[in-house]
Amino acid sequence: MKSSRDESKAQSLLNQLESICRDPKAGNILAVAVECARARCTLGEISKAMEKVWNGFSSNSLHPRTGPDSKRNAGHSSEG
Repeated sequence: MKSSRDESKAQSLLNQLESICRDPKAGNILAVAVECARARCTLGEISKAMEKVWNGFSSNSLHPRTGPDSKRNAGHSSEG
């Protein structure tokens, strides 16, 4: 897959994706990720560009304990 791509375009799009992850107001993250895929960037490369900003996946990010409902929900888990 990598051998048949325009390396310069691929790297440029990955850099753009990383920049948009840092400032989502700068563009549409999903649209740029799709463009990365169309430019033959691998899923690993796309994920790595995002992880540079967001430090990877954490299950805690799915259940944040912040915001107006955090005290009401403290100690309660959706896990059975």
